[in-house]
Amino acid sequence: MREKLARRDHKVTLMLLWTEYKAGHPDGYQYAQFTELYRRFKKMLCVVMRQHHRPGKKVFVDFCDGIALIDPVTGEKIATQIFVGALGASSYTFAYATLGQTLPEWLDRHVRMYQFFNGVAAITTPDNLRTGVKRPDRYDAKATEGYEELARRYGTCIMPARVRRPRDKACASYCLLCG
Repeated sequence: MREKLARRDHKVTLMLLWTEYKAGHPDGYQYAQFTELYRRFKKMLCVVMRQHHRPGKKVFVDFCDGIALIDPVTGEKIATQIFVGALGASSYTFAYATLGQTLPEWLDRHVRMYQFFNGVAAITTPDNLRTGVKRPDRYDAKATEGYEELARRYGTCIMPARVRRPRDKACASYCLLCG
């Protein structure tokens, strides 16, 4: 029944669904119970818009927590960050572990990513990391000077993801490395 309900047209009423259900299951749920179960089922659905990316158009970049390194001399745990870049169309992923999120590391990881991909995407979509984005804004975001210079040099456009919208950069955020 769940597959049947999930594929239904939005113009179908609950009464029509229940009538069809009762025709196939005469001893099944009554209308009130059927509608309650349907409402619970509907809450479980995760409705999202699928994004279709043209090859070479976008690359999504972000940092995520990495594994801890152990200093062999002191035994101290050193936290790492993983720079992740993923192409929009294929989700082909570049990952590079680093010790921090400073601007030189951020820019170097981009250069290494472009070398790994053997090219540069038309649009680079970072998260709103302070290292790369001075002022996050949907329509007029400002990248840092070093990041803008890198974009000009490589011929890409920096378009940061919307603030608190992780699905804008899903390829990089939900890669296997970041969970």
